[in-house]
Amino acid sequence: MVLMIKHESFQPGIGVGTWAWGNRFLWNYNSLSDDSTLYTTFNTAISLGLNFFDTADSYGTGNLNGRSELLLGRFVSQLSQNQVQQLTLATKLAPFPWRFKHGYRKAFYSSKSRLQGHLARVQLHSSTARYAPYQEGFLIDALAQLVYDKHVNSLGISNVGPKGLGKIYRRLAMKGVRLASVQVQFSLLTYNQALQREMILVSRALGIEVLAYSPLALGILSLSSPS
Repeated sequence: MVLMIKHESFQPGIGVGTWAWGNRFLWNYNSLSDDSTLYTTFNTAISLGLNFFDTADSYGTGNLNGRSELLLGRFVSQLSQNQVQQLTLATKLAPFPWRFKHGYRKAFYSSKSRLQGHLARVQLHSSTARYAPYQEGFLIDALAQLVYDKHVNSLGISNVGPKGLGKIYRRLAMKGVRLASVQVQFSLLTYNQALQREMILVSRALGIEVLAYSPLALGILSLSSPS
């Protein structure tokens, strides 16, 4: 699940996260038994009016990296054209140490192919400012170029603090590119009032949508309490 906080009115919405799709390590994924269940889940989400789906090129484990994108692309391809037009599909590209501007662009095309062309927003999966600050600039520039070339509609950033968010926003603004969203973990188990309040305030001031991932803390907060 992804909670979406719109900056205009700060009214929350709900998106669909696909971290578990293809993940053997955390979720014991098995394609033979799980793919049909995931397809049913996808169609249920569509029937409920949910229209934002978030994935990543690293979702899946081992040789299943990219499996989440493959499944999502396959499921979307079964919809009518009118239904597809109502959707926003977003993916995140991992900042692997061997990826720079060219490599990131290549990763984008691979993701778009797995999603069968249905990709509206691409996001940097996590900031590299703390351990490879020189790399982050190349990656942000690569994302900006994708907008210039009209290969994607909007950009986002994930797993970054308020200061890092402002820095990335300014770098993109200098290139005339708008940062649409920031994705961070928000839940009662990870709650940091000062930090998260600052993130909301900074995002609101810059007109950036906040995507709150794992609001139920990987399902822990949805468990029934013992009687």
